Amino acid sequence: MDLIPALSELRRTYRENASKSDANRQVTEIGLLSNGADALQAMQDQFTRDQKQDVALEAKVFREEQVGVLP
Repeated sequence: MDLIPALSELRRTYRENASKSDANRQVTEIGLLSNGADALQAMQDQFTRDQKQDVALEAKVFREEQVGVLP
């Protein structure tokens, strides 16, 4: 068996699977960040209702930093 064609095939397979894996990771990451932002919004709302404005502001700032990461 010729080594060069085998390595070329292995490289091609790796690149195909790596790109699929990266795309799946990005979709999962976006979902997690979105869910986290929703949870932080709920916490911010609860802190506001509880008259804990300082903590609500911290939650807001952190949430906005996280949302800024979303594409």
